[in-house]
Amino acid sequence: MANPIRTAVIRLFHPPQPTVPQLTIITEIVNAVRELSQTRLGALLVIETNAPLDEQNFPFPGVKLDALVSCELIQTIFQPKSSLGDGAVLIRGERVVIANAILPYSHKTASRRLGARHRAALGITEQTENCLCIAVSGETGSIALAERGILNRPLTGKILRELLIDRLPKP
Repeated sequence: MANPIRTAVIRLFHPPQPTVPQLTIITEIVNAVRELSQTRLGALLVIETNAPLDEQNFPFPGVKLDALVSCELIQTIFQPKSSLGDGAVLIRGERVVIANAILPYSHKTASRRLGARHRAALGITEQTENCLCIAVSGETGSIALAERGILNRPLTGKILRELLIDRLPKP
């Protein structure tokens, strides 16, 4: 029988690592966000962390998709002439399940200085704790990560990758 104290100590110094599929998805997301940032194309990505989001949280639920997350898909959705890129995409596991979803805005006083994407990123993460939201500014190209109503910005691709690895649940 395993010693529970020994197991706890081992987990403390050797936390569970993401699986290869999870690292692949994170890499695809980060690569897409870097490209969108460099070309100053705005984007909004909601990533579920635990339980599926209730789509009733979205004022407009968007267009249902069922596609494997890829850098190319994310970049294509957010191209200026795409009708799917005005809202957010919802990523569930390794799938893009919704595009063009309209998210609720944050009503915090401080967020009024932010653009629409950043206010939406804050808004959805204020309403539900089981998601992260990445916002890419179309004006500056800056990358931000919202979590539980707090906006972490500006981020580099490397820091975003580390945050996603740290915050997404290990399968």
